[in-house]
Amino acid sequence: GGNSFLRFDMSEYSETHTVSALIGSPPGCVGYGEGGRLTEAVRRAPYSVICFDNFDKAHPDVYGLLMQILEEGTLTDSRGRITDFSGAVVILTVSCGLQNHAVGGFAGQNSKKNDFPAFPSSLTDRLDKIIEFESLDDDSLLTIIKNRLSQIKNKCAFSFSYSDSACCFLLSKCDKSSGGRGALKAVEEYIEEPVCRLLLESDICGVNIDDNGKDIEITGIKSLDKSVALEYN
Repeated sequence: GGNSFLRFDMSEYSETHTVSALIGSPPGCVGYGEGGRLTEAVRRAPYSVICFDNFDKAHPDVYGLLMQILEEGTLTDSRGRITDFSGAVVILTVSCGLQNHAVGGFAGQNSKKNDFPAFPSSLTDRLDKIIEFESLDDDSLLTIIKNRLSQIKNKCAFSFSYSDSACCFLLSKCDKSSGGRGALKAVEEYIEEPVCRLLLESDICGVNIDDNGKDIEITGIKSLDKSVALEYN
């Protein structure tokens, strides 16, 4: 196998019966003989970077599998075949950061393995390094908002324009504690949904988005240079 990046969303493995999918179903169960999603992927690409995303949402049974990987460098599937993980790099991502620290951007020189009580020390002791994330600052959130609006503009088959003040308004409305997701949600709530409604209700060939001092103002531009202005809270 060649080099590859393998991502497993562990929120999909939060139930007992789903954990077996990683190493294959046991004899007598549906899916037996198909191989495990994790073991088969690493068997094909032994020099992979494996990301267990949202690991804090995984069922505790997954901890046992990871312990075997980190301790022995191997994992035995449901058919008794041994998969070698010694050439792989394992990354865990979690959303349960340190107390008084939000999850958001790189920080972390002072993170310690015992700062994560949600996980047993027998697991964290086997991790080489923990990287903490800081909350995103206003400049970073504003960049995310502008990038999202730019993406929308590039995908639109009609005129789509927006002002800098509108971007700042969105920044003031986003849930900063949610990081980038909060910024994207603000764009969805104040821009995407109202624009979609305006397109369905009016015969327009473009929209212009501005800040009127209190709310976002979305103006639909008609083909004959007539316009209709709608305000959304």
